[in-house]
Amino acid sequence: MQAWNLYDRGTHLNLVDGRLDPTEYAKDDAKKIIEIALMCTQSPISARPTMSEVVTCDTIK
Repeated sequence: MQAWNLYDRGTHLNLVDGRLDPTEYAKDDAKKIIEIALMCTQSPISARPTMSEVVTCDTIK
C-alpha cells in the first residue's frame, strides 16, 4: 500500500534503493519500471496488464 501512496504523491522514486548511485540509472526508466510493477499488482486480476502490454509498455501512457 505504501508504494501506491508514494505513486499517488508522485514520489515513487523513493522506492529505489538509496544505496544506488542516482547517476547510474535513468530516473525516467526507474519510474516507468515502478509504474509497470504497480500495474501488475492491481486488484482485481482483470485490471492487470497482459504480458504483451508489459513488454511493449503500452500500459503506461
